[in-house]
Amino acid sequence: MTFQHGNKARLTINSVDYSAYAKEAGADLEVKAAETTVLTNTAENYIPGLKDGKIPLSGVYDGTLDSQVATAITAGSVAFQYDPQGNSSSGLPRYTGNGFFTKYSIKTNTSGAGTWDGEFQISNGWTRGTTP
Repeated sequence: MTFQHGNKARLTINSVDYSAYAKEAGADLEVKAAETTVLTNTAENYIPGLKDGKIPLSGVYDGTLDSQVATAITAGSVAFQYDPQGNSSSGLPRYTGNGFFTKYSIKTNTSGAGTWDGEFQISNGWTRGTTP
C-alpha cells in the first residue's frame, strides 16, 4: 500500500490546475441503485444503476482563481481530472470526466484571509484510471 500526504493531490478543471488555490478537494462518487424487486422475492433486490458524482473544493480566495472559475462557469460543461495521491509517479488513481460548477461562494471577514468554496457537478459519469 502506498500512503500519500493530502498535499500531493492535484485537481484540474478546464485545463487549469486548481491545486495552488485549493486547501481541500475531494470526489463524492456514487453508483445509484435501481430496484428490481418482484413479487416472488423475499427481500429487496437491486442492480447497479447510473453513476453520479460531485467534487467539493475550497481554499483561500485569489483573484486569479476567481477569473478561472468565471471562465469555467461561462464555458458550461468542462473536463476535470482529479489525482487524489498526486501525479508524480505512474499507477496512482486518477478520476476523469466532465461537469460544471453548481456552486461558488466567496467569504471575506475582518479577522482573516478571504476564502472560497465550490461544488463541481460531474455530468455523464466519471472514469477511474491511473496516472501514466
